[in-house]
Amino acid sequence: AGLAWDASRRRYRRELAALRERQARDAERARISRDVHDEVGASLSEIAVLSEVARRQLGGEANEERLRRIAETSRAMIDSLGQIVWAVNPRNDRLPALAGYLREHAARFLEAHGLEARLDVAPPPDGPVSAEVRRAVFLVLKEALHNVAKHAGARTVAVSFRVEARRAVLVVRDDGRGIAGGDGARWAGGDGLGNMARRAEEVGGRLTLADAPGGGTEVRLGVPLGVPLGTAGPGAGSPDDVTRRASTWA
Repeated sequence: AGLAWDASRRRYRRELAALRERQARDAERARISRDVHDEVGASLSEIAVLSEVARRQLGGEANEERLRRIAETSRAMIDSLGQIVWAVNPRNDRLPALAGYLREHAARFLEAHGLEARLDVAPPPDGPVSAEVRRAVFLVLKEALHNVAKHAGARTVAVSFRVEARRAVLVVRDDGRGIAGGDGARWAGGDGLGNMARRAEEVGGRLTLADAPGGGTEVRLGVPLGVPLGTAGPGAGSPDDVTRRASTWA
């Protein structure tokens, strides 16, 4: 009985230490997210606004072109910064937050490029998802959409995201030239596919590329989530539960 009591106490202490370490990491991630958003984001927004004002007030075609490029670059950096802030913020480490962000990005990107969007991104069951998995899934979506807009010659793009048996499944399907058509050679050795495959492997997932039914290309990503849905996150119980149980053995 004494050995069992001592083993239980040591186990709960390790559990509590791991929880406190995870909370400290999340607090630091939240601080970095706020600082980047407030400091760098505000400065870039100001640059974009001032460039637009100067472009309207200053004459000369050369000045206008330079200022236009400054404004466009600033806006592109603001978009990239927003993606970094989203990836770092621990509040987004939930499956519904990931699904919502994927849907929003796909809708904005496809509309901006004049492509018809068919989005099947229903809110998944609530559950935790690591920042690494979130970032990998989003970057695969971003690269796949970029390839479609740049190379596929498509008119319609379908994006779906589902959670099945503790796996997140992302599918991007277009009605363009397909793997072998047009500029399809890019799939054989282009950096885009290699980057997507590496991102999938880094989080234990798998990326497949195939001809879509009826023509076009289908990119499919499957990533294991590693934890049951409906839980608060890695580890046993909520922080309060762990603290209460550990305190009884202190």
